[in-house]
Amino acid sequence: MLPNYCRTVLHASLLAVLVLKLNADSEDSDCSLGIEVRRNTAFEILLGQDLVINCKIIFCNDSQHAVTWFKLDEKNVPVTVSDSSRIKTEWKELNKSEGVLYLKFQKVLSNDSGLYHCHYGHEVGHSINVSVHDGATGTQQNPWMYVYSAAGIVAFVIIVIVMSVISMRGCKGNDSDGLLPGTAFEIFLGQDFIINCTIVFCNDSPPAVTWYKELNRF
Repeated sequence: MLPNYCRTVLHASLLAVLVLKLNADSEDSDCSLGIEVRRNTAFEILLGQDLVINCKIIFCNDSQHAVTWFKLDEKNVPVTVSDSSRIKTEWKELNKSEGVLYLKFQKVLSNDSGLYHCHYGHEVGHSINVSVHDGATGTQQNPWMYVYSAAGIVAFVIIVIVMSVISMRGCKGNDSDGLLPGTAFEIFLGQDFIINCTIVFCNDSPPAVTWYKELNRF
């Protein structure tokens, strides 16, 4: 009885190892080397700014992930990078089979414009189009900015004119002192007494106001 039991356990163990190996082989076979870059990726940047572009690499547990950036001029030219240059690369591993290679520009120059792509083994990623513009070029490419600015100025001037006209019309002919006709006060002898009048003036300088006492009115 015991030998049969041991034989069954041995067979089950071998079967489990075989299944695990087949699953591992299947996973490896499902993975294919590649570079993921969205088609028609493009960057427009002003002269002197910093820029970072990247490509995603699928390397399928391959420890050798030597990836190179190329710039397409008349022919493919490897991008020169070093610790002392203003163009550097940075590798970031996402998991055991994927990573991202960054190409970092410090203070881009006009000659940095062009098409860039990654090479990984025999795989080549889609091109990334980089366009560097100076301040004048960037302004010329946005003519609507002038239109919006002019429209805003015109609207402001119109509002100021309308408010001025309304203010002038509101003040025109308004020479009232703010007192109702026949206003009268009665006060006992020896008490303090204050009277006032409201003055409406239509400019920034207060007018000269004088109090008068009418004599021999009655």
